Parts: sequence; structure tokens; C-alpha cells
Amino acid sequence: MDAENGAGAPPRLSRALVRWTYRFVLGREPESEAVLAAWAGSDDFTGLREGVLNSPEFITHAMGGFVERGGWALGPVTPEAVAALLALRDGVQPAPDAVAAARAACSDLRRLRRLLLEAPEVLARLPALPAPAERALHLSGRSFALRAPADAPGMADFPGAAPLLARLLRAALPEGGDGAVILDDGAGIGLSLLGLAAGAPGHAALLGFEADLHAAALLSAHIAANDLPRARALAVPLEDPEALLAREGLSRLDVLRLAGPGVGARLAAWAPALAARGTLLVAEFDLAEALAVPATHPRAVVEAWRALYPHATAFTPEGEAYGLEDDGAVTQFLLGALARNGRADMLVLSTRPDWRAKHNAT
Repeated sequence: MDAENGAGAPPRLSRALVRWTYRFVLGREPESEAVLAAWAGSDDFTGLREGVLNSPEFITHAMGGFVERGGWALGPVTPEAVAALLALRDGVQPAPDAVAAARAACSDLRRLRRLLLEAPEVLARLPALPAPAERALHLSGRSFALRAPADAPGMADFPGAAPLLARLLRAALPEGGDGAVILDDGAGIGLSLLGLAAGAPGHAALLGFEADLHAAALLSAHIAANDLPRARALAVPLEDPEALLAREGLSRLDVLRLAGPGVGARLAAWAPALAARGTLLVAEFDLAEALAVPATHPRAVVEAWRALYPHATAFTPEGEAYGLEDDGAVTQFLLGALARNGRADMLVLSTRPDWRAKHNAT
């Protein structure tokens, strides 16, 4: 930190201390350089500390499981970070020996952050959170454990599409999906991701994207609890699959699941590159969203999706796959979406249809 007061007094407020306050307490960077500069210029550490710890955002962040955003938690445990953490926890500038001891005890920033988030004073500021419900998900010979509040997304219609996703991937990916790269956008609390993991246990990478912080925290917890070492949760929506693959050093993309608002626009933008890769695309068709656009009939939406890939596949309520090769099949699909919870249904776009027979035989 820059120009600090002595141990036992509130520290001088610097840009670095403001940045670490936002990271440790709210899990994110400051909104802008202007916000950062305004706080640093105020030199009011106590006001900043009390403001963030008593903010509605901090309460919401706690209910979401304290998910960190922006990748800052992957950085090194520096003396500056440790001193900021201890100052936030205790309200005063820490002594050098306390900084050295905390730094030696914490090998990464996530562990260091728990010294603050699990401190009695911080916990006393939080409301009582609802106790999670426990459910077991049995897929492909494996049992997965989920702990989530009964009103969490996906728990009301548990197990949702997870069994169908597991069955789909067993049919579509050979040899248990050995080496497969799978992206799940709109992963929720993890039901879909667990279905994908069960259907392709040999996957090389399984990334779940979920913009809602509460759901993303549960998604991360379910990945950790179910021994999925090659899976990760990201508390952001997927923005560009090709850019993501480049950042992650991945040379293939076998399956992409898209759910949530705006699926159609992203699908249209990404489909050419995905089709060229041979990626199996699992898209959530939201009938209510399609009906909200008066100029576009839902049938036209399905036709547009169908035109993006050589083969489109839907499923009966019993999970049997059928192709959307004619108008009658499109009508069947739309009526099926109308009858389902949430007026949404799953459509699979693929470059080959040979997996359908295998799927229906299982």
C-alpha cells in the first residue's frame, strides 16, 4: 500500500487498497477508474469499509456464495494483498509480523479471502440464509449430490433435462467422450453440467457459464462436491466460443449447450464456425421468447435454426429423438414446447444424424 499509517490505526486509503477492498468484499473490480480515484482521494478507509460491508450488494454477494469475478483470485499472495485483507477484517493497519504470518498460512488468494469472509464480525452482518435441500442425481451408473435451496433454479423440476443430456452424449460421442471439450452456457446450478459430465465421462474440459452469481456459486460447489477435476464454473455468460478456445488453449469443441435469453442471436452468430468444427449444438428453444416478437412466428424461428445446421433433432416427452425434416415434425416440436414447463424445449443441431438411432436404442 502507499503511504500507510502505523499499525493499530486505520490505514491510509490508496488506489491499491480500494481495489483490494472491492475484490475481497464484493468479489469484483471497482466500477470505473473514477470510482477508484474518488475513494482513494477521500482517504476515508473506515467509510469505505463500512460502506461495502453494509451494502445490499455484499448481502447479495453472500447469498450467491461469494463468487469472485474477473480472474484476480488467480494472482500471487503479495504482502500488499495480505495487509489489505487484514485491515478489512480488523479495521486497522496490521503489524508486519501479522502480515508475514497470514501470508505464510495462505497459499492462494481464495484461502486468504476466507480469513475475511469467515471472520465473526463479517458473519454477524449477514442475514440467516436458507438451509439447502439435498438431492441425489443418478446418471449413467453414477450418483451426483446436489445441495441447493428448494427455490433454486432447476430444483422445482428436478432432474430436468440432465438424464436426456447424459443419454444424448452417450450416443453422440464415441468412447465416452474421450478428450472431448464441452461448454455449457446458462448452466444454472449444475444439473445440465452434471448430465453432460455423465454422458461424456472422458471429457478433457467441461466449462459451465452462469451469469447469475447465486446459481454460479452453487454450480461451482456442485462441481467440487462431485469429483469433476476437469470441470470449471465461470460466473459470466459465454461471449465468443472461438475466443474462449484460444484463451484456454483448446483445439476442439465437441459440444456446446446454449440456454437462457438471447439464444437465437448467439446461435446465428456462432453457427457457421461451430458447424465447420462439427460441434454438436444443444440449444434451448424458448417459445415464450419467440412469441414476444410479433414480426417473427415461432415456426419461422425454428426454420431459421434448422437452416443453420444440416440436421436438427427434437425429442418426445419420453426422450425419443426425431428429426425436423418436414413441417409435421416442426409442428410436433412446437406443440411439445407449448406443453413443457416454462414453454421451452431442447433442440439439437448436428452435422450428422447417425447418433439418433443409437440414442433411441438405449
